[in-house]
Amino acid sequence: MDQHQHPSVLLETSVKANESLLKILKYPRSAHFLMKHVVGPMLIDHTPKWANTSRTAVLKLGAGYVDYRALEAIRWCLVAAQKGYVAGLDAFKTGKPIAWTDWMIPCDIVRAFGYDVYCPTTAFAASAAQGPDGGARYSAITEEAGVSDVLCSVDKAGLGSYLAGDLPHPSLVVNGTHPCDSARMQCMVLEYHTPDVPTFTMDTPYGRSDYELDRWVKSAWELIDFIEKNTGRNLDWAKLEESARYVHRYTVAINEAAELHRANPAPPLMGMLNLLWRTRLTEAGREELAISAEKIRDATHWYVEQNARKKAPKDKLRVLFGDQGVVWTDFQAWMYKHYGARVVADYIGRAYYPPVDFSSKESIIKTLVIEKLYLSMIRQSHGTMELNIGETESLMEEYAVDCVLFNNNAGCKHNLALKKILSDTCSRAGIPALFMDLDIVDNRYLSEREIQARIANFFTTYGLA
Repeated sequence: MDQHQHPSVLLETSVKANESLLKILKYPRSAHFLMKHVVGPMLIDHTPKWANTSRTAVLKLGAGYVDYRALEAIRWCLVAAQKGYVAGLDAFKTGKPIAWTDWMIPCDIVRAFGYDVYCPTTAFAASAAQGPDGGARYSAITEEAGVSDVLCSVDKAGLGSYLAGDLPHPSLVVNGTHPCDSARMQCMVLEYHTPDVPTFTMDTPYGRSDYELDRWVKSAWELIDFIEKNTGRNLDWAKLEESARYVHRYTVAINEAAELHRANPAPPLMGMLNLLWRTRLTEAGREELAISAEKIRDATHWYVEQNARKKAPKDKLRVLFGDQGVVWTDFQAWMYKHYGARVVADYIGRAYYPPVDFSSKESIIKTLVIEKLYLSMIRQSHGTMELNIGETESLMEEYAVDCVLFNNNAGCKHNLALKKILSDTCSRAGIPALFMDLDIVDNRYLSEREIQARIANFFTTYGLA
């Protein structure tokens, strides 16, 4: 029987939007033609009324600047994402058991207990299916409920989606302790509203010393014991090993793509890597993600070969994104159209993962747990400031960038605290940097036109345009 008297706006719109995208991307060559010659040019600078809910997706897919090979790769990623959305919607409607997991939690281990998995925090990205105002809507709901408005809107969107009644009630909750105060506050509020649910918190390490990593792995075994004792379910080792093999395929392919991209940047693929990362948070261990990563690798090979040709056009302006990307819009195609600027590297798309060790059950668990610490956002928020500074320095050098753009997301204490230090780091390297001070989820803080104006002024001021 239905558990709710109203539909889940979040999940319903996500499922429908994904269905539409999958229909279009079923024929990647045709999709590429339409985006490049018909839809893309219409949407880069404007938002027609008919495109209010679809424009962001078109921009995220490159607005025609991405080859059909990459669109084929991302289709498989969306297939994996759709499985997660459908599972969440099914649990919402029928009350089917579903587990909530935090960003850094090895969802493949939880899924091996027979649970479908949903990460409440990912509502910040799913809200884009409702149009550019989706994230603002959920953030406002959280603020109206009395939760501090200084929280990161990524977490406010997750809380708002629950308070709006858009999420399935969990049968199990697994959190982590990585040091993001907004994420921890989100977990505390959600736990307050779900006192009847078995909840386990994994001891996410702050650093990467042997002691901290050993404690992190031990915490995974404690999680397994907790689930078995509190739910009566047993871990299906055959299912977990199958998932681990898909994770390994993904890892091998994405590491190769990242190395190829570093040697000879393929800018149009940056958005694809972003989407792959977000989907991986809850869908890790799915075959479709492994296929997507392998096709991303193949597309990267093609781009590298094209860029290596003597007559290949050179990047006029090489840009590094120094932190999270904006969810409710995307200005990469706009920068390329008006300034010839290409994003050659970013905070999220940089991805290197340790391969899975299949020599024993213990080694499988250890690998699946530790590799989560290499995910973007988790990687940058569980270490010291030197990690972020060193990564920015290496990205600027490796990719020979002309400038760095920092969104400087409102509410992200990590990046806000690093603003002066990162600014000095870029200055020492002689690289101009722009801190836009916007909100990546909530478009009430800074509009798209205002963002474009700041970028245009920055390019002009530093003689980059």
